[in-house]
Amino acid sequence: MLATMAIVVSTHNLAYGVVAGIGISALIFAWKFVDVRGEAHLIEQDSESIRVFRIEGQLYFASAAHIWDHSAMVAVKSVMDKYDT
Repeated sequence: MLATMAIVVSTHNLAYGVVAGIGISALIFAWKFVDVRGEAHLIEQDSESIRVFRIEGQLYFASAAHIWDHSAMVAVKSVMDKYDT
């Protein structure tokens, strides 16, 4: 927020501050995707095996708006490939 304020004050142009704020927010949002972890557990009960996946971290799916977030798809696929038998 301080960076956007500094840009607006130094340039006297609110549009530059808005663009900078959107850019900084996008970088922070993308940085949170780096820390997605997953683990799988095999639970055997009455001669049935159930595999339980636990994914921790921030996931973002905007399928209702038909927007595909490539980084989220890659993260989920890598977790699935890691624990696929």
